[in-house]
Amino acid sequence: MVNLQRSSLNVQLIKINLISSLLLIHLLIFSHAGQLINSYKDNVPAGYRLWSVAIAHRHGDRTPVRSFPTDTYRDPTFWPDGWGQLTSVGKERMFILGEFFARYYGDFWPDNIREFYAQSSDADRCLESAYLVLAGAFRPTGPWVWSENLNWVPIAVHTVPRPRDKLLNPSVYCPNAEKEFKSIRQSVEYQDCEKKYSKLYPMLSFVTGEKIKSMEKALMIYGTLKCEKENNLTLPLWATDLVLENLKEMHNLKYHFRYLTKPVQRIRTGPFFKDLSSRFSPEADFDRKKSYSSLKPKKWLLFSNLLSQRSKSTRSSTASNLDRKKVFFYSTHDSMIAAILSSLKSFDKQNPDYGASVIFELYRSNQNENQQLISVYYLKDSYSENLIKLKLPFCQQSTVCEFTTFMEYISTLIPKNWYKECGETMKQSDW
Repeated sequence: MVNLQRSSLNVQLIKINLISSLLLIHLLIFSHAGQLINSYKDNVPAGYRLWSVAIAHRHGDRTPVRSFPTDTYRDPTFWPDGWGQLTSVGKERMFILGEFFARYYGDFWPDNIREFYAQSSDADRCLESAYLVLAGAFRPTGPWVWSENLNWVPIAVHTVPRPRDKLLNPSVYCPNAEKEFKSIRQSVEYQDCEKKYSKLYPMLSFVTGEKIKSMEKALMIYGTLKCEKENNLTLPLWATDLVLENLKEMHNLKYHFRYLTKPVQRIRTGPFFKDLSSRFSPEADFDRKKSYSSLKPKKWLLFSNLLSQRSKSTRSSTASNLDRKKVFFYSTHDSMIAAILSSLKSFDKQNPDYGASVIFELYRSNQNENQQLISVYYLKDSYSENLIKLKLPFCQQSTVCEFTTFMEYISTLIPKNWYKECGETMKQSDW
């Protein structure tokens, strides 16, 4: 009798486990399909509507940027795509990232490619990532279908040569930024870290064939090992879990120190925030740059007055006719994502992963067009599809910030003359 009861109980437990497993599979399938993913509407403040979105994202998974003398995989034949190039995994990640944004923003998402604006760092991996994100984010319908065999439409991606790109390349030449970082390296906090990890340097120098006497040099080794591991290559025996953990700790501190002070933040993120503020300003309802380029000064003034008058009563209806941009994409590097977060006083000392994104949402009041709010989100893990709402210290730790308060803060990050503040002797016209 006891055995029969135990047998019956076991059968019931098996049924319960089976049902639980099926439910879990069902949830995973539908979650991946986007049916259980939260909508942007859940975060829009009451009485407001989403007006614009700006997304700065890191590129996808890549090959190593460099090697070291004793590296087994230093031969270029191991990397047929080349150094620092997007891998197949990275391409898939970025396409999926674009699909996620399209699902998440649902009915807000443009069905017109002219409502997107995309800019990229002039690195192959960033440019390719930008095109892949856009491909996932926009599937052509109606007049945008141009081929029966290819469900894709080209969307322009703008770029600037890397030596001139102060917007999305935070390593662009800048003497004063390097002077400031030199001062940071002399700080007690930095020197304490150097002392902590210095015991690793002799060993790393011996096994790699590199002269390693600083965290900056050690980090180059970690970057290579990390990429090799991600590409399923066997690491050398000396790359133990303990060694890799120490290197990872240093790696996570890299951008904490790089963008620690206000002077560096102004130089490295000022151009980005200047661009963002121009995109989010009320005047950006219209593609002014395009419209004004063909107007003479007197006509420009008349056109400006006309827009000002219309914006009071018919801004929404006229905006689409004048090619208003709703979504702005910035494809960049982990260093830029870290710099943006540091400038917003929200960096968690964790190196931004592939596809990590900082998302700015601009809301407008349903009652007053001039009343606006901003929220900032961090997509730390692109596969998680989990947007983290940032509590901004300059907005009293709130996740929703008054537009004027946000703009006042980022104005402190924008140099009046970037070249002068950078210590750059060449004028912009000399580039």
